[in-house]
Amino acid sequence: MRFFERGTTTRGQSPFELDAARSAYQKHVDLVAPQLPPPLLSLARGHLNLQEASVRLCTLDEKRDQLRLVLRLHAGDAEQTVELVYDGVDPEALDVAALASVASDARTELLYDEVDVLDNGAYAHRVLFGRRSESGGDRELELRFTRFQVRPPPSLLTPAEPASRFVHLR
Repeated sequence: MRFFERGTTTRGQSPFELDAARSAYQKHVDLVAPQLPPPLLSLARGHLNLQEASVRLCTLDEKRDQLRLVLRLHAGDAEQTVELVYDGVDPEALDVAALASVASDARTELLYDEVDVLDNGAYAHRVLFGRRSESGGDRELELRFTRFQVRPPPSLLTPAEPASRFVHLR
């Protein structure tokens, strides 16, 4: 994470420090906005609010260099489920163990996320996961990829299924 580091959460961080991190990140988004495709720019600008989202399903397909995250979004009393699809994923930069841990723990939620453009023209989505009510145990992931989509969740995912799962296809 470049802007929202492990300590930059509401746990022990002053509102001033959190506002400063948000402001610095928004300035960065303004700088890279011309290089971001529309779905990624929408994510970077917070139009799709991932804070407090939980992972319902995570599929890493190494043969297709694809990562799919089905997230349950929590916005007040409303809930929505979306699928984030990352294509051209850089497997060397991915911490598969941390990804599996996040996806397997139903109590883990997304605390903060950042979108960036890398020097090679690829994109990065940096995500900080943790348990909001508990300190420690945060997991930071950086997803590097070349294409990004936001889609409705797969229809075969029903509310009766387990809260979260990790599938690793090799």
